[in-house]
Amino acid sequence: MTVQFPQMREEVLEALEVLADPELQNEHWLTPRYPMDCPDFDWVVRALYDTPALPSPGLVVGTFLYADEEEPLLALDVVLDPMIAQLQDVPDAEYLAHPDWPEVVRLAGLAAAVLRERDAAEASPPGPVGAAPYADPHG
Repeated sequence: MTVQFPQMREEVLEALEVLADPELQNEHWLTPRYPMDCPDFDWVVRALYDTPALPSPGLVVGTFLYADEEEPLLALDVVLDPMIAQLQDVPDAEYLAHPDWPEVVRLAGLAAAVLRERDAAEASPPGPVGAAPYADPHG
């Protein structure tokens, strides 16, 4: 099965990868440079919540997510959504300083890994049953 909207999937995956990268966040969100050379936190939130990969990934299963990706996204939403409700429109630095931020980073990394694993599996379908791996007869 393939997804209907791979571009939306790529956007969600990029948002998760940015959310899972504390070095990028520290480098680009705490001391932003203009023009911005990576997505900011507002973009990440829009990419996840406007799609709606969060808070309702089950609604988009088959369009740009697979069923096995729902659980890790829901786990991320359980931590991230209350934080957004609490902090709202504060500077990115306040999100990064929140005591639950390391858990957001961890859960985003887990969700991104699930999406990447699925994409890798979809990109390289298995060979015929019992087929030996290709061996170059000249090498």
